[in-house]
Amino acid sequence: MYEQALEVFLQGGHSPERAEEFREIFRSSGWPGVLRKRLERLKLVAKTDHVEPYQFADLYVRLGQKEEAFAWFEKAFAERDAVTLQFKIEPAYDSLRNDPRYAQLLHKIGLQP
Repeated sequence: MYEQALEVFLQGGHSPERAEEFREIFRSSGWPGVLRKRLERLKLVAKTDHVEPYQFADLYVRLGQKEEAFAWFEKAFAERDAVTLQFKIEPAYDSLRNDPRYAQLLHKIGLQP
């Protein structure tokens, strides 16, 4: 399943060299390695361009790093990012639902827990 997800991700306009780099990371480190590489690349882009905080939050959730994820979700909310409306329904965020900060953030966004 993750291998298929990787191939879909790579269809997003990556060069053949970049695609092979991600495939090699997947072979050696699995899906978490791919996510860490994506996070590394986002951090590089963020040094010179604006990156939506939601992109960081999403990767941190998927890596199981809740503290960082909530910090970035707060930044996304502060920027009034409309993508935060998906916060309640995104299945990838199931791991956050038992955390009290989840209900607090839903309330801030204007959604019911």
